[in-house]
Amino acid sequence: MNSTPQKSGFLHGGWFPFLFFLLYAAACVAALFILKPTGGDIGNATILKIFKTYAIAMGPVLAFLSLILMYVINGMRRIVRLRRVRFLDPVTVLLGVSPWLIFGWELAYREKRYTDIARAIIDFVGRPVYFASVAVCVIAALWLLLCLFSRRKAS
Repeated sequence: MNSTPQKSGFLHGGWFPFLFFLLYAAACVAALFILKPTGGDIGNATILKIFKTYAIAMGPVLAFLSLILMYVINGMRRIVRLRRVRFLDPVTVLLGVSPWLIFGWELAYREKRYTDIARAIIDFVGRPVYFASVAVCVIAALWLLLCLFSRRKAS
């Protein structure tokens, strides 16, 4: 009987939440630069200045909260001894990012643009967070499909 532990790989180790933290933060910043919100319909110059200056920090902050959530989920998986179930790693990422996907969708597509602060939040936070969440969820879903349909090497 082989007593050497099987290598789990980089993505299935303890580093994957941190990797997706970096990916989500970069995706949020990239979405902000790609969408280039101008705030043309925002009449309050102070609100516009604040959101133009600090909107870039929203992605890393939400990514950090997702990182904490993913580590909590991993801790629960370790307690119930499901840490080595490989397809649960992308599920953990999906669970960690899904609150921001729902939040971004709600802001971008359902929230009314009545006030200047609402317009700023929708343009500078909601849309970039939604598009970054979609991108990370697509990557995690592809990873999940890869995990489900790939065969493990028999040793």
